[in-house]
Amino acid sequence: MSHVAKAMIEHGTNSIFDISEHDQWINDAQREDINELLDKRGEKKVFGLKLNPLEVIPGSKLRNICNFGVDYVFSNEDGEPIRVGLAMYENKENYGKLLDALEKLALESCMWV
Repeated sequence: MSHVAKAMIEHGTNSIFDISEHDQWINDAQREDINELLDKRGEKKVFGLKLNPLEVIPGSKLRNICNFGVDYVFSNEDGEPIRVGLAMYENKENYGKLLDALEKLALESCMWV
């Protein structure tokens, strides 16, 4: 079970819609999930993606990342499909499709960090 799921149970929260940016406990739990992923996969085998502004973040810079520092974490093996998706990002009409695709490829969706 992820640290985010455990934290939600501990705080009696059943829905992500009941959480706000003021609930620091969820940010801390998300960071624990990211750090655990880095420990399991290795910093060199993953990268992060921040959408606004668009930035690719090396795995070595993801540990204990600040709030709003990363949107998704991916395996380096998925780099090519993500680059294709980012080309779609330029066309704002495809933005929803891009988000759907990124969500499916992501090792971690970083909603709370």
